Amino acid sequence: MKKTACFVVMMVFCCSVGCVTTNTQKATLEGTVIGAAGGALLGQIFGKDTESTLIGAAAGAAVGGLLAYNLASDLDSEKKVLEGREKDLDARIQYATAVNEKTQQYNAELNAKIETIQADVDAGKVKKTDLDKLNTKIKADQKRLNSELSALKDYRDGLSNGHHPQQKIEALDSQISSLQAQLDSLQNNVQKMASLSRRVKA
Repeated sequence: MKKTACFVVMMVFCCSVGCVTTNTQKATLEGTVIGAAGGALLGQIFGKDTESTLIGAAAGAAVGGLLAYNLASDLDSEKKVLEGREKDLDARIQYATAVNEKTQQYNAELNAKIETIQADVDAGKVKKTDLDKLNTKIKADQKRLNSELSALKDYRDGLSNGHHPQQKIEALDSQISSLQAQLDSLQNNVQKMASLSRRVKA
């Protein structure tokens, strides 16, 4: 049993590690491996065969990868650029750009996983408790990102066009508009995940 589960986890790791280029992907990979391990062991325990092990690993990897990524921690790290420079437009643009990049990565990972999770739901491989836990995390991340967007908008509203280069103001406006679009996309994904959760029996 343990040998089969370990083999599955190693396969997940080897197939994924070469594609890691960002902190988001690194955290997701770590969660994927942990999730795959848990899913594989449960599949082997309850199914007592290799097929069940593989099914459990796939379902565990999809959910575990998303649960592992700590978006709030990443944003807190990026926000250090504002320390002592809260009113600095350049620092605010730099932070807004970083938030946008994190949100784009987050949406990309979520989009990719939703397809896998949907297939797992159709096949009856996912537990409702796991999906509910994941949905709670995604909504918490969404709340944090909405808070960052509101802060950026408040800062922008307080700027006087005559006291700052127009080019920099436009750069901040562009980042705010882009983040709003990313959050609209995230809201669509939140709705998709909620719909998937409703389809899974407790």
